[in-house]
Amino acid sequence: MTLLNAILQNDTIKVLVLDNHKSFFEYIKEPNTITAITATFAIIISVVGFFYSVKYNRKSLKQSEEYNRKTLENMIKHNKLSVEPMLYIKSTTLHSVSELEIKLMNGGLGTGIINSIEILYKEERYKSFQFMLDKNMVIQKDKFLFASLGESSLISSNSELPLLRYKAITKDELKSLISILNDIDIKIEYESMYGDKKTI
Repeated sequence: MTLLNAILQNDTIKVLVLDNHKSFFEYIKEPNTITAITATFAIIISVVGFFYSVKYNRKSLKQSEEYNRKTLENMIKHNKLSVEPMLYIKSTTLHSVSELEIKLMNGGLGTGIINSIEILYKEERYKSFQFMLDKNMVIQKDKFLFASLGESSLISSNSELPLLRYKAITKDELKSLISILNDIDIKIEYESMYGDKKTI
């Protein structure tokens, strides 16, 4: 009677439920039910798999970008080191022939661009040895050789520039010059081809 009332009231769901006298386990064992459950699980697994795939791909892409950035930084660093100049000053004194030489050396792999040279002696600043020695000692110009280094002078890799060369007649003259040179400070500002600035 209940089934007939449901049919007359056009209640399809009640008709299906009331017409079905199977137990839950019987219902689960039916091929259509198994197919529906399997399809549902397959969709859920696909959605979860897609979510993790997207998440993993994003993480992989981020790691790849980080690796590429670090690789590029290392390449730039290596390129800079491959053309980095390393300037230093070397002085040589040969007492046997009363000769003194001061050189600017480049022991690096790249060319150095000299921006400025400054010589500090007795709290005064000079742009070259020549000006400093002209003012502070009586010198015979023919005994000296001075380098004329201006702004943007270049010193290539594994080369040298003589800043000062002096050949004295007596050892006393040489000692006099050495005593002056011992009290000076030299400041040289230079840069690499990449524009990295350094000071010695």
